[in-house]
Amino acid sequence: MPRNPGRSWYLTISTFKSLDPDASHYYGRIRSPRVEGAVDVEQKRLGTTIGNTIRFHSEEEVIEAAKEWFKKNGKSGEKLILGRMGNSKDVILARKR
Repeated sequence: MPRNPGRSWYLTISTFKSLDPDASHYYGRIRSPRVEGAVDVEQKRLGTTIGNTIRFHSEEEVIEAAKEWFKKNGKSGEKLILGRMGNSKDVILARKR
């Protein structure tokens, strides 16, 4: 009998370039096709917030925060993927065994 591969969580990273041409801010959102809604990636250490939006200074910071979230909230058989749902070039960031 085939093993259930578990749920996949997808991390998408968006950017915002403010009026300063050298200022970039990154945001992360985690979604799963089996779960309604999304989880915004949170920055646990000192960071800048505007309202409920968490800003990161690099894509790497978003990925590390998403991995921390997955480490605490992911279940056995699940994986965290960088990319959009259904993209054939997804990159697996983490896997729970």
